Amino acid sequence: MASLMKCRRRLWQVRLALTGLVFAMSASGQTEPIDAGPYVPTPTVIVAEMLKLAEIKANDVVIDLGSGDGRLVIAAAKQFGARGWGVDYQESLVKLANDNAQKEGVGERTKFIHGDLFKASLKDANVITLYLMPATVVKLVPKFLEELRPGTRIVSHDYPLAPWQHERVANFDFEEKVKISGTARTVLYRYIIPAKIDGDWVVNLPQAITRGPGRFSFKRDPALKVRGAAVIGGRSIALDDIEVRGEAFSARLQELKPGGERIAFRGVIAGEVITGTAEIAGKLSPWSATLRQ
Repeated sequence: MASLMKCRRRLWQVRLALTGLVFAMSASGQTEPIDAGPYVPTPTVIVAEMLKLAEIKANDVVIDLGSGDGRLVIAAAKQFGARGWGVDYQESLVKLANDNAQKEGVGERTKFIHGDLFKASLKDANVITLYLMPATVVKLVPKFLEELRPGTRIVSHDYPLAPWQHERVANFDFEEKVKISGTARTVLYRYIIPAKIDGDWVVNLPQAITRGPGRFSFKRDPALKVRGAAVIGGRSIALDDIEVRGEAFSARLQELKPGGERIAFRGVIAGEVITGTAEIAGKLSPWSATLRQ
């Protein structure tokens, strides 16, 4: 067991070293990383609430963008056993964060790197945390949607990822905040990366609905809300109450005939396939869908 744990620690160290190499290669085309705003340390009471809202677990990889003195990643590692790293454009803060991690006994599970957060590879993350200027937060939304896996949690301190609608919000008044922002007001926004669903899907439906295949079409609006429609038996029928949370999918199909019941669909999106169950008159039947190329 000790040998296995040692091997895992070594693999983690190698991965962190490779992450640093990626930063170095990415930054080679520019002289300075993007300045995302001044260093403003997050009070420890807010760090605790951010980690709580993120629902940190021991198997999570936490990435803090604009990591400052490293307190958020260090707390995730020390309190929950998670692993993680941070990126900051100030070299002095990167050194401070790595020194702090060593002092807190979590140096083997954390790493802080000097670089541009817009160039950082985020693909290994389960959790992203950030306390950045509003304009910077908004610019990161396309990067998050492109690189992060479905189900990844994002917690943003004070500034929403507009126009994306948050999944959860928490409001607090902390006196510790007054000395850094002039107000006790604190807002934390949580987002869940959704699976990709835009496009036309060929749907295999229960015989109680139709005997032939149907079609579902989905498209996200600027706020990332999913709009959809169905074609069944040659008829266009509305799909509403559509929700994609991570890989979980749910929607309701309008009544197939006057006085009929709406049909509830649930499923799991796995790349270009959705599988799940449809509830028809209180009974569950399997259904599936495949994305059209």
